[in-house]
Amino acid sequence: MKNTLIKYLAVAASVVVLFGSCRKDSFQGEQSEGKGTSFVRLYEAPLRNLYFDKFSDIKEVTLFNIRRDAASSADLKKAITVTLKPLALVAVDSAYLDYTFLPTTIASLNNAALSGSIGGDITVNFGAGQDIQKFAVKLDGSKFDLTKKYAIAYEISDASGLTSKVGKDTILVTVGIKNYLEGNYHATGVFTHPTGGPRPIDEAKYLGTNGPNTVSTTVGDLGGYDLELTVDPATNKVTVGGSVSPAQPIEPVPGLTNTYDPATKTFHVNYQYIGGGGYRVVQEDLEFTSR
Repeated sequence: MKNTLIKYLAVAASVVVLFGSCRKDSFQGEQSEGKGTSFVRLYEAPLRNLYFDKFSDIKEVTLFNIRRDAASSADLKKAITVTLKPLALVAVDSAYLDYTFLPTTIASLNNAALSGSIGGDITVNFGAGQDIQKFAVKLDGSKFDLTKKYAIAYEISDASGLTSKVGKDTILVTVGIKNYLEGNYHATGVFTHPTGGPRPIDEAKYLGTNGPNTVSTTVGDLGGYDLELTVDPATNKVTVGGSVSPAQPIEPVPGLTNTYDPATKTFHVNYQYIGGGGYRVVQEDLEFTSR
């Protein structure tokens, strides 16, 4: 009897160890509570792209959020102020050289906890118990110039004694109106590799606004990179651009045309880029399916 009891206890102990080792904690990230350090940070990713259907009234939008991670309930009960400093768009990312900082004629602050104006220093006030403040604005749709591309860029310059990545925690938000080309498309065609030969393209793609007559999407069937298609509204001819890498720009294929058919909302494009062994050539039709 004693031996039998010992066997059952051993089995039970092994089951506890097995399930205990398989259990995952519900929270995998870092928790500041009880660590003695309170943080403040910009909540979203370093880059956000916000494009809206055309509108002519006033739209209320949150561009990003500022978050306070308090180490204790006592810290959370303190009222603090945080200062955001605007950055030159090109200083954050050189790809935004042709963007214009969102002007005050289009955007104004829409949160009583924020003081200042777009393009200048912004003071963010956290009251007792508040852990998030919205960088909320009012956008005047009637004032957008569709020939321009707008964005804002900010960093935390004063964390009011809290820990932050001052000078490193930045955000860049692009703001614009969706053009008539943006939407879901079905791509068909052929990707020809100089040594691997041809392979078919048959997949769904999204073409996003990148200017009044320009959309961006993926290259061939690679699932990434940046292909830019610009339509001349007068002729419906398409200019291809973008790149796979700084040394691999997208180029037109000599002797082949690139066009847009407004009746069927279809791009007919031929483009290439250089790589080991020679040019990778893409012949692709992109047919609009939905907005």
